Amino acid sequence: MKLDQTEMLRQMDPELREVYASLTPYRVESYDGLCAIRAAELMAARAERPARDGVRLEEKTIPGLGEGETVSVRVCRPETGPERLPVLVYFHGGGCIIGAAEQDDAACIDLARRERCVVVNVDYRLAPEFPVPAGQLDGCAAWRWLCAGGADELGVDLERSIFFGGSAGGNMVLGAALRLLDQGSRMPAALVPLYPMLDDRGNTRSLQDVVDDSLWGRDQNARAWEYYLHGLESGPCPEADAYAAPARREHFDGLPPVFTYVGALDLFRDETLELVRKLAADGVPTTFTLYPGCFHAFDLYVPDAQVSRRAREALHTYIQSVFQSVS
Repeated sequence: MKLDQTEMLRQMDPELREVYASLTPYRVESYDGLCAIRAAELMAARAERPARDGVRLEEKTIPGLGEGETVSVRVCRPETGPERLPVLVYFHGGGCIIGAAEQDDAACIDLARRERCVVVNVDYRLAPEFPVPAGQLDGCAAWRWLCAGGADELGVDLERSIFFGGSAGGNMVLGAALRLLDQGSRMPAALVPLYPMLDDRGNTRSLQDVVDDSLWGRDQNARAWEYYLHGLESGPCPEADAYAAPARREHFDGLPPVFTYVGALDLFRDETLELVRKLAADGVPTTFTLYPGCFHAFDLYVPDAQVSRRAREALHTYIQSVFQSVS
């Protein structure tokens, strides 16, 4: 069944309908249009400075992986005693083409306060200016910096560490983790890629069925993948590898435990389901929930809905289980 807006709203959780019906869709029709969206979103985020009560926020510049490269990270730390805290490496969403670490200050401050951990929010490079693998390598650089002494600088315990991100952030979580795994690097204790963007091929049933573009539609998803893989180059788009598009990877053995969820009305539903199937087949401990009647990133857009509260409480319980397992 094709899910246009009318059908989406009919099947949607009643608490989500009003917000969904009022959403302004992303229309990335040109590079200039993309730049305008970025500027508008950043301006809006800066106009709503989150309260930092009990949390200290600072920006750091750390070494990148390439010669002379650097990566900016925004570090949120609860104002506690001198004890070492768990660490959560955070990747924002935005289709790998939109967003900035600064725009997620509120989310990261809340995570630091709620989970009593240090959040390292990676301001990874975006396509099309920096196509794959730039953003994922920035994530790897943040982790390598932590392993090479950054953990001591921040006072964090890498035995209690999580890679965390939603949507495109989920792509960064898995892509960076797979690169580190294949290089034989130390791994975080767990991965949390929520409703992740994983498959460039656009042939899953959910991507074909969700024809409504009230939030993030098929055309915008295809344009984002084109920018992510090809940058601003002309000509045929190259095929993704299994880091850029983790859905193309067949085996995931060796990854740490994974927690994820997705809405049944999310265009990324089926690529998430396939990821969970592969993880289970390879023996990776996996915690997964499919939420009926929910659209993409429902918990961010309607955080007070009962279904969002359930999802976030399950997330909190999981994060605490990881952080307390070796405390």
